[in-house]
Amino acid sequence: MNSETTATLRPVAESAGLARSLVERTLRAWDCVELVEDALIVASELVANVVRHARTEARLNIRRDPSSIRIAVFDTSPRPAVVREVRDPMIGDGGRGLVIVRELSSRWGVDHHDGGKTVWADLRDPRLSRPSGVSSSVADREHVDEPGDLEDAADGVL
Repeated sequence: MNSETTATLRPVAESAGLARSLVERTLRAWDCVELVEDALIVASELVANVVRHARTEARLNIRRDPSSIRIAVFDTSPRPAVVREVRDPMIGDGGRGLVIVRELSSRWGVDHHDGGKTVWADLRDPRLSRPSGVSSSVADREHVDEPGDLEDAADGVL
């Protein structure tokens, strides 16, 4: 079974929907149905951010490891990824993407590369037990800024 799927998405609004379709098909093929709902939201938010702010092609990477699924989106924009805290959720026209990603993921971060950045989020597989002594607290939801690990090659353009 392939444990990684990659696609290149054009900078158009429809790309978020294409990303959701790919994520759902991939996670169902991997028998990770427990993660589908959150993964669809995370992928949609990450791709929408590229379309809205970076305005470049996005390379979506979905990777499975023994304890989690990583959803990563690479773009070639030099603009930093910014978490915009929303004071009044009833007012505004967006800006909550990375806040949502932060809340749904066990870890997330931004890797800076020559020629762009990768914003990624890990979703822990609930079927796997936590190591003893580790609680499911807000402390588990960390933001990490580290060197990238998204492969350069893309499987296809959507």
